[in-house]
Parts: sequence; C-alpha cells; structure tokens
Amino acid sequence: MFGKVKEWLDERLAVVEIVRGAFVRPLFGPARWSSALGHALVWLFVLEGLTGFALGNLYAPTVRDAWGSIVYLERTLPLGAFVRGLHYWIAQVMIVVALVHCLSLLAIAQHRKPREGLWWLSLAVFGMSLAAAHTGAMLPWDEKAFWIAKVEDGIIQTFPVIGDAAARALRNGPDLGTPTLTRMYTLHTVLVPALFAGVFMWRGAVHKRLGVGQSTAREDDSTSVANSLSWPSQTALDGIAAVALVVVSVLLARRLGAPLEGPADPDMADYPARPEWYLLWLFRLRKLFHGKSELIATAVIPGIATGLLFAVPFFDRARRMVGVGQVVGALTLLTLAGYTGFCVWADENDPKFREGKAGAQVRAQTARRFAADGIAPEGPQDILRMHPSVRPKLLYDQHCGGCHARADVAPRDARGQRTNARGPTLEGFGSRGWARAVMVNPNAPQLFGRTGIHGMPPQRDLDARDLENLSEYLYSQSVERGDPAADAAKVRLGDELYHGTCTGCHQGGAAPEGITAEDRGAPDLTGWASRAWIRGQIVDPGHPTRYGTSNEMPSYAEELQGRDLEMVIDYVRGLRARPAPVVPPPPPEESNNGASAESGDGGAPAPSGDAGR
Repeated sequence: MFGKVKEWLDERLAVVEIVRGAFVRPLFGPARWSSALGHALVWLFVLEGLTGFALGNLYAPTVRDAWGSIVYLERTLPLGAFVRGLHYWIAQVMIVVALVHCLSLLAIAQHRKPREGLWWLSLAVFGMSLAAAHTGAMLPWDEKAFWIAKVEDGIIQTFPVIGDAAARALRNGPDLGTPTLTRMYTLHTVLVPALFAGVFMWRGAVHKRLGVGQSTAREDDSTSVANSLSWPSQTALDGIAAVALVVVSVLLARRLGAPLEGPADPDMADYPARPEWYLLWLFRLRKLFHGKSELIATAVIPGIATGLLFAVPFFDRARRMVGVGQVVGALTLLTLAGYTGFCVWADENDPKFREGKAGAQVRAQTARRFAADGIAPEGPQDILRMHPSVRPKLLYDQHCGGCHARADVAPRDARGQRTNARGPTLEGFGSRGWARAVMVNPNAPQLFGRTGIHGMPPQRDLDARDLENLSEYLYSQSVERGDPAADAAKVRLGDELYHGTCTGCHQGGAAPEGITAEDRGAPDLTGWASRAWIRGQIVDPGHPTRYGTSNEMPSYAEELQGRDLEMVIDYVRGLRARPAPVVPPPPPEESNNGASAESGDGGAPAPSGDAGR
C-alpha cells in the first residue's frame, strides 16, 4: 500500500527525486506559451525580491513610522518612487499572469494524469501571488491599508469556532496597531517569499520530471532531441514573455506609481472601506448575506470554489478533447475574474463611493504636502489632525456636523452615520443674509423649522428698508479686526429699530415701557456671531442670557477646549463667507401674534439652541 502511494506521489509531484536531490533530467516536449508564462513568473518573482530588498532598507514597520518612511523614500531618494511603483505593479501583474497561466494549463489539458501535481502547484503559485500582494498592501499603513485590515478582521471573525482566535492571531493582539503591522511585514518579507520560492522550485522539478508535451515523453524516447529539448525554442519564448511583462510593469510604474493615501486614522469614518481589487468579489459577496448567513459568503462559497479547482484533475479521467474538469476549472476562474470586474465597475459608478474616494484623495494630497514640514513624533495621523488648515473642519464635522449641515446634505454624526437631528444651517452664519433670512421666515427648514424653538414669527411689519438696516446692525455686532466694516448710517438706523421693537423679547439693552424682565426670554444678541458670542454658545448654550430652559444644544465645554475650541470658533466665523440659506416665504396664515418669550421673537434673529457651534 505504501509503495503504491509513494509511486503515485512520485509520478505526479516528483517527491522521491526531490528528496534525493537527483534532478538532472532535461526538459522534454514542444515549446509552449503556457510554460513561458510559468517561467516568466519566476523572473518576476526575482525582480520583486530585488525591489523589495531595496525598499526594506528604508521601511519602518511601526504605526508611527511606516507612512512617513514611505513618503521619505519617494520624496528624497533618487528613483525611490519608481522602485516602489515597480514593486507594486509587478505584484499586480503576477496575479494576472498566474491566473492566465492556470487557464492556459486547462486549455492544453496539462492537469490530467499524471500532471495533477503540476496543476495543484500552479494553483499554489496563484494563491501565493495573492498572499504576497495582500500582505504588501498592508505595509504603507495608510487609510486604505487600515480599512483593509478592518474589513478583513470582520470577515475572519465570522468563521465559527476559530474566527476570534484567527483574527487575533493576524492582528497579533487585541487591536489593530504596530504588532499587526509587524506581523504583516514578517509574513510579506520572510514567510511568503520562502513559500513562494519553495513552490516555484517544486513546480520546476515536477515540470522537468513530466515534460511539457505528451505525458509519455521520457529520456529514452526515439524522437529527435533537437525537437524535444527546451533549448532554444522554449527558452526564446520564456525570454519574450519575461521581457514583455517587465516592460509592462515598468511602464505602469513610471506612469502611475504606487498608490499612497493619507496616514491611517480610525477617526476618518467616511473612508469607503474596500479590500484590494483581487478580493473585491469577496467583499461584495458578503453584502448579499446578513447575520449568521455571512458565513456563506466568507467561507462556504470560497471553500466550494477552492475545492472545485483542486478537484479539477479528478473530473477528467477519460482522454477527451474537452473534459468536465476543464469546463469546471475554467468556469470557476472566469466567474471569479468576471465578478471581480463587475465589482470594480459597480464601485466606479457608485456616487457615494466616488465621493468618499475623492475625499480620501484630497486628504492624501494634503497630508503628503504637509509632510514636507515634518511629521510629529506622535505619528503621521497628526499631520491632518493637527494642521490648522485641516483640523478645524475635522473638529466641526465631528462635533457639529450631526446637527448643523448644509441645507442640501443629510447630516452625519461623529461616526459618519446619517442622523435625523438638524439644527439650523450655519452656512452664512453671522452675515447680513443669514440675519435677514431669520427675520423673514425663522421657521424655515434650513433655520429653526426642525428644532423645538418656534416662537419667533415672521417680521411682516418690517419693510425692505427696515430689514436692510436691521440686518446691517446685527452684522455690525460680529465685526472684529480684519472684517469688512459695516455701513455706519444703516447701523445707526438699525440700532434705533432694534432697541425700539426687538428688546421687548430679546435680552440686552433697555426694555420698552411695560415689558418686565420675566417677559424677555429670547437670547441677548449683543455681540451676535462674534468670537465671544460663539464661544459662549458652545460652552454654555443653556445660560439664561442664551436659550435657558428652551435650549436643545448640549454643552461642549468638556469636548472642546483651548486650541480646539478656538479652531471651531474660527471655522464657524469663516462660514459667513458662504451664501446664506434661501428660505421659502412663510405661510400666509402666520402672523406676529403669539410670539413666545422663551425663544427668539422680536425683530432680530434668534439662533436656535444649536446655532453657536
């Protein structure tokens, strides 16, 4: 029994001769492009190793230093960007060539007895190509690498029994971080290349053992040696294939380079998380299943596909021109390739995906530009987090974007999830147009219509000139050094109008005769939209001089302090340069009767409880 097993393995996988190290038989059979592709993969692997060695001398596998070391390599060293681009594109080309090589073996029936081992080892080369590219994709530790790791961590955890343990093993700890990156670096530079080299040598040994022509070709064949040896015809094809593939890789490297997005930052929740293109089919397949049924997409279907490819030789026992195994193998590989192409096409035609990618590209370009000024010791993510041209918007989006958003954009919370909460839009806040819009229709959906503060009626008694003067007065309350000056004549008229009519509800200034302090519950608009006024709104929006018991906005005194608070104030003040909302006219039935003393009625805008963020 053991002798038969040994004979079977030796015939298909050359096990005995490999162990003995007695492989000196020349390669027999006609020259084939399928063999040329297999041999070209070896040369691509060698070039990949050389470029990888050059990159590894400068790469630092830590979360703090990985991204920065790549930026330094590309920006400072001669040919650094080209070498990295060549390393990247060779990995992509190897995947495609390995796939085409497997299909070519099926086309010429090189998977049939006794060449089953040749087929299995060719599949192993394909798998190792995926593993090499995939572990390498993690190493930049940019946004894409982080979210690839995040997505795959979730996929692995869906596996029953071993899911949590396997995910923890790949993370190399409880969370994604430097241990994860170190493990991927070790896999990419040590384990995967060693396995790759072993598979290549094993496959080459089996290839020589069996030949590439008829399965019965042996050393003692009576055919002409000149027609059966690999030299020079097969060697010529090998050289042509290798040179062509290297040229394609060089051209791609020179034209496109290797991608590098902004430094990894878990707070960038709007990044469109996707794996690399060759695993995109698995990502999209997973979305077709939910809950426990996700296992069908992450384990069952991939397992069936792998099993079918492995079993291809067993479907073709008979000597037919086209066997069942050829059909099964080709359909499996082509289905995976076709579905991958569909997934790429679907993403490129998804507006939400394109929007997310556009934002990621802007962050990448900004981070690389800022990196010229140096990278903080805490890590490259602070390039974007702390830079004064980027951080204010990040803080605003994180703390304010869930309620205050552009009128045409659905608001999101700090995690990037859509929310129904909506305070007034702050586009144009502090401008004449914003103040006028509140007086014309304070309950418009872009203003206070979606809040609980609805006491202020439209100011129908004010004509166009009154609205203009009052808006100018309110604008003047926010003018600080460097701001365009207000029209003094209009401010004087607006001041008289405001203190003559609006202070009946709004605190600040003398109340008209007959109005008590208890009746004045609307906010004090002295200094409205100035830095001090916005700061008070952020820190204590429920203060009695603000919105008191009617306030809906939470205090951000703990979340925003010091420099961060000043950045948000600057950002909100900067919004005045944007167009104020165009509000619809108020319904005819609304009147000036019934004004609430607890919310901003009177002749001036009463920003809602969320307005000052």
